[in-house]
Amino acid sequence: MTKAAKVVWTEGMFLRPHHFQQSESYLLSQVREWGTAQRPYMWGFFDLQFDDAMLRHGNVALTSASGILPDGTPFAFSNSRQAPPPLAIGDNQTGQKVVLALPARRDGREEVIFSEAADSLARHISFEAEADDCNEMSIGPAVMQFSQLRLRLMLESDLTAEWTAIGVALVVEKRNDSQFAPR
Repeated sequence: MTKAAKVVWTEGMFLRPHHFQQSESYLLSQVREWGTAQRPYMWGFFDLQFDDAMLRHGNVALTSASGILPDGTPFAFSNSRQAPPPLAIGDNQTGQKVVLALPARRDGREEVIFSEAADSLARHISFEAEADDCNEMSIGPAVMQFSQLRLRLMLESDLTAEWTAIGVALVVEKRNDSQFAPR
């Protein structure tokens, strides 16, 4: 089953990762539906910061950003490990729009990958990090797997229906010194 349906929890059941995945999917779908009902066109950037040094070398790179994608997916990053890779702007790309893109949510498609694969349309990539135990009787930190969105900077002309995206910049000009002026 790939649809977001409420999981039935019973005493003595054998728990599998599927139970938690389906429960999370159900809760996220409820939040999306509630949010859409409140404001159907509520998406955009709350914060958007460019890497000026990369811009001077003809690349679009973000140092931090937060907002909501058109499909209702919230995102936020504030360091280079979480930021999407820079996008090199070619000489013939004047007039092109640069977008922040994420693979679209599709039933039956893998959601998480464990190592980067350029052809994958998974929305998340797994990474390990240490997490603290916040209880008074702590047993100490533990290494856990987390995921982050696989955001990508790309040209709007390269988008297909497999992506959801939000505009970041318009390439107005690229000079011989490899600089370009975003708008």
